[in-house]
Amino acid sequence: RRGSGAERELDDLDAGGSAEDEPEGRASLLHATPQAGPPAPALPSPQRKAEHPALAPLRLSPAFEGQWNQVCVACHIVRPLRAKHDPVTGRCVEVFDHYCPWVGNVVGKNNRHVFLAFLLLELAALLLADCAAVARMRQAVEARPGASTAWIVAPVAFLVFSAFLLLSVGALAGAQAHQIWRNVTTNELANWHRYRYLHGPSGDFQNPFDRGWRLNCWEACHPALVPRAPISLQAGGEDMRLLKLDRVA
Repeated sequence: RRGSGAERELDDLDAGGSAEDEPEGRASLLHATPQAGPPAPALPSPQRKAEHPALAPLRLSPAFEGQWNQVCVACHIVRPLRAKHDPVTGRCVEVFDHYCPWVGNVVGKNNRHVFLAFLLLELAALLLADCAAVARMRQAVEARPGASTAWIVAPVAFLVFSAFLLLSVGALAGAQAHQIWRNVTTNELANWHRYRYLHGPSGDFQNPFDRGWRLNCWEACHPALVPRAPISLQAGGEDMRLLKLDRVA
């Protein structure tokens, strides 16, 4: 053992050091830090492509919570509440009311008030036509008291047809005015059992969009100032409030 220790000491001396310096050398090697080299070049951050605006609603949580009835398979969008896909025009319409074949367009958020004004003007035109027809018939009878009454068949037929149109247009105008008053649509009244946001706590019809007749009429007449409806409602028992539909002034 001594021989082996002496040989190690001789090897250390030949290397230019002593045996006593060995622990210090080892400590210096342990605590030595490598010299800092040149900084590594910064890697370019990957550039993310700009997201299409139509894909933004897909990140909303209700779309991933089982509310797949709000996804339109034809337009590939997440529809807001009260919107419906119209198969005639091939697009989703906000606050869908109905498709009117007489005007060849969909009645929805942006033209409900225009459609009501059209019905009222048509109603006034029918009233004026009926009044003019009755006045003309009266003048003709008074001018020719003993003449044949065969000519009166055409004016009477016109009055009957005009009266039928008058009742139809009047009923439609009254229904549209009442729906705007309550802030409800024809589609919602006909299919309310299919829309969960129209179900009350007891399962009956409940309209969470009715905020009083003044605000309802203001909303129908100013569609550009009304924000888009959310895609879900926050249900809290009997208190159902909109998530994003702010109260308009």
